[in-house]
Amino acid sequence: SRILQSIVQHGEEGQRKALAKALGGSSNIANDMYAQHILKKLIKVCPASREVLILGLRGNVEHFLVKRVACGVLEDLYKSVNATTRTRIVRELYLKEFSKLENAADDK
Repeated sequence: SRILQSIVQHGEEGQRKALAKALGGSSNIANDMYAQHILKKLIKVCPASREVLILGLRGNVEHFLVKRVACGVLEDLYKSVNATTRTRIVRELYLKEFSKLENAADDK
């Protein structure tokens, strides 16, 4: 954990991107009480890692909102991205409801 923190804090951009790729695919890290701080720091320090982290969280947005620890990571990520990416996150959250509404509209 200390090694990862030092990479985030003192590492170069390429090292941070590599770390984001390695951590981004694992949703367990966002749920961990202590490891979530590494993701939050990556979101603040390395803007290029945000897209990688979003791709890693894809499909788990609804799950992260109910988890006390993971929702903080999702909140920081949501605050730090542009409007298009925010829309993608919200759309994923309401995807089931949107599909039900579209199916209901198609039935009429």
